[in-house]
Amino acid sequence: MENKKLYSSKVMHFVHWSRSGITSLVKSIASHQSNKYEHAFLLLLDDKDFGRHYNAIDHKMELKANRNFLKSLLKAFRYYKIIQPSIVQAHSFTPFIISCCLFWKSQIIFHAHSTYPYFSQNDFKSVFKRGVLRLFLKTRKNKVLVVSKEIEKLLQDRYDIDAQYIMNGTPAHGQRRQAFSEERSCGRFFTVARLSKEKNMDLSILLIHELIKINYHVTLDIYGEGEEKSRLEAFILDLGLEGTVRLKGFVENPAVLPPFYDFYVSSSLIEGFPLSVIEALRGGNIVIMTPVGELKNILEDRQSVIFIDFDLPTATDKVIELLDMSEEKKDSLQKSAEALYQQYFTMERYVKEIEEIYDQLLG
Repeated sequence: MENKKLYSSKVMHFVHWSRSGITSLVKSIASHQSNKYEHAFLLLLDDKDFGRHYNAIDHKMELKANRNFLKSLLKAFRYYKIIQPSIVQAHSFTPFIISCCLFWKSQIIFHAHSTYPYFSQNDFKSVFKRGVLRLFLKTRKNKVLVVSKEIEKLLQDRYDIDAQYIMNGTPAHGQRRQAFSEERSCGRFFTVARLSKEKNMDLSILLIHELIKINYHVTLDIYGEGEEKSRLEAFILDLGLEGTVRLKGFVENPAVLPPFYDFYVSSSLIEGFPLSVIEALRGGNIVIMTPVGELKNILEDRQSVIFIDFDLPTATDKVIELLDMSEEKKDSLQKSAEALYQQYFTMERYVKEIEEIYDQLLG
């Protein structure tokens, strides 16, 4: 009887934005755990390709809250009554608050996927959001998951909020770049990210600009959509980099990209546990990234990753050092990164940990 109850449990994932690392993670969870938990997916905002993009998830709904917020709340409650999930996993602040207000019969998980500024900053908006978060966490016994040990400690020490640290993971299947000793570097950079201010895409573009000025033959392809797209298009034109830095739009499956590139670059101002970086480690691309988020505590500079500073001249010097490395040294970086992926970042490891959390919540 116990197994029957466990296998009939439902988890409803509630996500704010579409086409992000979070939604990629949710799709992977659903496909890996379909034999143990039945999964549903609720998207707060809209997506013009919702049905196609999330066709791997049987139970799904987009609320289109950006069009009519009150109507979307009623729609969410009706969908919740149909699904009747044992667990609601809210993957950011607004979905969590809505879940606490509407989904009273379920266990609720607040899954914080980034080192959000409101966890630590003291401006009015951050203090307000933190106060609301504490209120809802104290009102009922909700589970808090974070992707940073620093945030786990901060929430406990400063705000008396118990949180559990969990590392993200990605599926091990996917294409991989050849060893650099077999296929020499051609200066092909890429990144996969939502085009938002916190991704600090200007630094990545300026790096390419600096390298070209000193006669390095490099290109940068940027995959993603977001509110910064128009500004970035103009920025690329102003620098005369059209054709060299290309905005490629949203990519359905980033796992197919690694064979076509040499280096992955992430210049984010803040991060949690970036799935696109993990995917690049798996795919054999050497990762160049700013030291933000939990990965800075796991990866080692010049051994499994190249950490760059936010200062452009310093960052440029570091990338030049990488480009001038021997192919054998690049092979070593590639192999070390892949070994770390296998040790820490597989979807199998992640699923095992998240299942244990689900099991604990359901008793």
